Amino acid sequence: MGFFSPGNSKNRYMGIWYKETLPVRTVVWVANRKTPLTDVSGMKLEKNFETGLERYLSSWKSNDDPSPGDFTYHCDPTGYPQNVMRKDSVEQYRTGSWNGVRFSGVPNLIL
Repeated sequence: MGFFSPGNSKNRYMGIWYKETLPVRTVVWVANRKTPLTDVSGMKLEKNFETGLERYLSSWKSNDDPSPGDFTYHCDPTGYPQNVMRKDSVEQYRTGSWNGVRFSGVPNLIL
């Protein structure tokens, strides 16, 4: 799952595809077919230290309620950047720090 641009399109879509078909993606689901993104600003996990703005992912409260749920996923800029998933305030998972190539806690992740 992730953001992709089909073919030569400059539009970005969020979708799910089969990993086994790389380098050609077989996309099986797309979230925003009618409203593609035209820039990469909705695709960042970040914290702006000047304004305090933080961009993060949040789960839905339930299948019927898209308001923020219990889980969040964000980039922790303390020390070397790493992504952290929490349920409420309790840490559930972290990727390990970014070394410029991959996250140290998930060495087999292909970006």
